[in-house]
Amino acid sequence: MKKIMAILLILTIVVNITSCTKVKKSSATTDSSGTAIVTSTDNPDLSYVPTQTFDVIPKKSIVPAKTYELQKNEYLERLEAENQGIAGLKINDEIDGYSGDGYVTGFKSISSLNIPAQVFGAGHYNITVCFYAKEMGASASLKVNSSPIGDFSPTKEKIYLTATFSELFLEQDNIITIVSKDGNINIDYIEISNSELTDIKPVSSTLSNSNATEETKSLMKYLTDNYGKKIITGQYVSSPQNLELNLLREKTSQYPAIRFGDMSAYTYDNNYGEVNSALDWALGGGGIVGEMWYWLSPNGSHSIYTADNGFNILNALTNIDISQKTTEEIEQLYADKKITQECYLILKDIDLISEKLKIFKDNNVPVLWRPLHEAGGQWFWWGVNEAVYKWLWSLLYNRMTNYHQLNNLIWIWNGQSKDYLVPMTQYDIASLDIYLRDETDFSSRSAQFKWLSKITEQKKLLAVSECGNLPKIDAMLRDKSMWSFFGLWYGEYISNSGFALTEGYNSLDDFYNIYNSEKSITLYDYVNR
Repeated sequence: MKKIMAILLILTIVVNITSCTKVKKSSATTDSSGTAIVTSTDNPDLSYVPTQTFDVIPKKSIVPAKTYELQKNEYLERLEAENQGIAGLKINDEIDGYSGDGYVTGFKSISSLNIPAQVFGAGHYNITVCFYAKEMGASASLKVNSSPIGDFSPTKEKIYLTATFSELFLEQDNIITIVSKDGNINIDYIEISNSELTDIKPVSSTLSNSNATEETKSLMKYLTDNYGKKIITGQYVSSPQNLELNLLREKTSQYPAIRFGDMSAYTYDNNYGEVNSALDWALGGGGIVGEMWYWLSPNGSHSIYTADNGFNILNALTNIDISQKTTEEIEQLYADKKITQECYLILKDIDLISEKLKIFKDNNVPVLWRPLHEAGGQWFWWGVNEAVYKWLWSLLYNRMTNYHQLNNLIWIWNGQSKDYLVPMTQYDIASLDIYLRDETDFSSRSAQFKWLSKITEQKKLLAVSECGNLPKIDAMLRDKSMWSFFGLWYGEYISNSGFALTEGYNSLDDFYNIYNSEKSITLYDYVNR
């Protein structure tokens, strides 16, 4: 099954625009072949008895990380757009303020300008684009060697502006491409200068919830201790059968450290097996649990999309502080018509999912919790606009944290847009979902890493919460953009309908290399920490 909406990347990179105690380890026994069989630690306080175990072995042949000889000399070069090959475009000089002999115009929707750029040597550089915006709302994107970097748009109209993308890795020979999205931008020049890389700063392990359990604090400390040094492997499962995890074990010798699942089915099937399967992973395997919530429309339409589910969250808004109300109080508010049906249904769903998450808490299992994902794309009902999203996030966070006392959650914000950023006191990790078209190599996605680092003031762990292509460890080290963890989506990104490995997005070598890298953390590494 393909990801519901495979996208290039739904954020707009914010660029500079100017006028011109440890978690208890699982015990391990050994079978006749010498393979370690991980079983849960005997703990009489646990109410759940695992039904599965997961065999873990050391990495068979550790893949070393690559080192790079990078250019560090001073460098500055301006490439005038009018001096490039401009097939299908025009050169003009009617609008004063340009550099050189003119500027390039004549862009149409999705037309592009390719600029060959030879630099002194492979290294990190800044790329500045000088452009003229015909109107507000205009936009264009930058690519380097066919790899998407980010978008830029004007802060003022009818004036020459510059947009700078920083700390980009360039080979000696490159093709820089500017793609107009609507034809309302003229391009004057691009400028390339050398760049010093920003180091990844240490992040505090203090959680937003001051009442977090010791197990949850220990997991967060493990994440922060490894941040910028190694990437923690993660895989989404399509069902409680964990078929994707078993496929990885078969092909790479390793399990991922994080098993990611989805809580959505519980809103219509109370007996769905996700929680038990995740508990097997944590208690029978010693792994990390990650959960998301494809929150199906609370009106029972079984849709998540704004356009077709008939659920209008705008009708749910209320000035009443409902986050700490008891079930009886909520029922009375609804009966008295002080809250709408939409508000009532949202609260019922939150309470239902909270009861399922409480099972993890009762078994001392921390959860990487990612609700309300990809809101900035506005295609899901919870992301119709930023004000509504922030209201819902605050309600969800406060009800789960303070009313239901789910002190085992590590909250992941995945809004995909600066406009959707919630208070830092209400999340612990910031993440992006990154899907690339045209078999583009993931590399490090350093531009996105730097953007997310900037808007979170370098105070939060950064992670790739979903991806279709596996990150490249060498590139992340090269670009000082080592994400905390990744979660590869299921379906065609890893397997076909018969659950055989498919290599349409990631080759067998890609899987093997990242799961056996000296700089990755797998289940074996985590259990033996």
